[in-house]
Amino acid sequence: MARAIRAIFLGLAALAGLVWIGGYVYINSLACAFRSGSSCRITMPWRMTGEDLLLLVLIPASIVLILLFFAWLAHRRVKTGGADGSK
Repeated sequence: MARAIRAIFLGLAALAGLVWIGGYVYINSLACAFRSGSSCRITMPWRMTGEDLLLLVLIPASIVLILLFFAWLAHRRVKTGGADGSK
């Protein structure tokens, strides 16, 4: 059972990571469409400040890290035999 839970959390973390990257690129391309200049580049996450950093980098990264932490806990439970009762 813990192996299935671990697989679910790893899958959710991978899906959240893909959505995070896709959303980041999509939002930056929307911002690029409304910019009044000829050169348009995607802003790197480490160059963001304020609300942009919070909404586009920190919150999605924390969600992915939390899911990975839960997957690690499930893996640890499998190793100690806590879920199935066998080692």
